[in-house]
Amino acid sequence: MTTNSCLVSKLSHYVELTHAEAEMLAGLEEASETYRRRDCILDRGQAMSDVYVVKSGWLYGEVTSQDGRELVADIFYPGDLVGVGQLAFAEATMSYRAATDLVLCPLPKRALGRIFVQHPRLVALFFAFTALERAAMIDRLRAATLMNARDCVALFLLQVQARLRITLPRLGESFEMPLTQELVGSAVGLSTVSVNRAIRSLEEEKRIRRDGRIVHFLNSEALAREVDFVDRFYRIDASWFPGID
Repeated sequence: MTTNSCLVSKLSHYVELTHAEAEMLAGLEEASETYRRRDCILDRGQAMSDVYVVKSGWLYGEVTSQDGRELVADIFYPGDLVGVGQLAFAEATMSYRAATDLVLCPLPKRALGRIFVQHPRLVALFFAFTALERAAMIDRLRAATLMNARDCVALFLLQVQARLRITLPRLGESFEMPLTQELVGSAVGLSTVSVNRAIRSLEEEKRIRRDGRIVHFLNSEALAREVDFVDRFYRIDASWFPGID
């Protein structure tokens, strides 16, 4: 089935979708909402009545401490499902904000019941993605607590590239990084100054090169070995998925 659906593109990377599965997924993106960069999509504590498909753009989930400090807990890219990890809660446990201009496709949580009944393989994929996001968060936590700033930022950039490659298989060694250094720091537990120094260090070592917002890896394999990066997103274990009736 030919479709412009980012969600279909992402899921097709992992399993060969049936026509019915692809058609149903593409239908989830029929209605859309547009946001500008820095817009708030949902505040912590608001009713979490929808999950969202990211049709285009980036957004992030953040939590704020009582003294106003912010932590970026997750980042979402085209094709991602936003809010699956929040299904157990009636209210959002974090705030969601647009990192770039953004198009989201809302899906009422109550509509997920039909997917659960009719398409069990897709449910298995959704569960697998939740596990992937948790593993990526643990990797970032490991980096923030056990690595120096240079390695921490390098690991983050490698993770971003790995996530983008799922829906952009021809991405190569370059990608656009629209996040500010402040947001990168909030995601990896570093100050903006430390992020800036880490990026300059990677440039001086000829591990990366920047052209404006474009990041070019000059030797991603060597960098991955240096920071013990494991691409957890390219392949998942689908051996336990239910079969097609």
